[in-house]
Amino acid sequence: MNIYLNTNTPLENLQDIAYHFSQLMLDREIIQNFVNGSQDAFKSVYDAYWNKVYGFTKLYLNSHQDREDVVQEVFVRLWNKRHLLDADRDLDGFLFILTKN
Repeated sequence: MNIYLNTNTPLENLQDIAYHFSQLMLDREIIQNFVNGSQDAFKSVYDAYWNKVYGFTKLYLNSHQDREDVVQEVFVRLWNKRHLLDADRDLDGFLFILTKN
C-alpha cells in the first residue's frame, strides 16, 4: 500500500511519512501563529508563497511592475484578513481568491 501526502510520489517508509507529517504540523503551526499576529510567521508565509502568487498574476497581468504591485496588495490583504484563516485549511486557495479579486 502506498501513502500520498500532497505529492504525486508515494511515501514508502516510515521516515518519509514522519518527515512529511512534521512538515504539515510545522505549516499548521506557522499559519496559526500568523493568525495570532506573529510577524515572523507572516514572513514565513510571505517567503513560502510569494512566487506562487506572483506566478498566478501572470495569468492576468503582462507588466512585471503591475504583478509586483498586486502581490504586495495581496499580502497586505492577507495580513488584514488573517482572522478568517483556519490553520487546518489550504492557504493556497485563500491566497488565490485574494489575488483574483
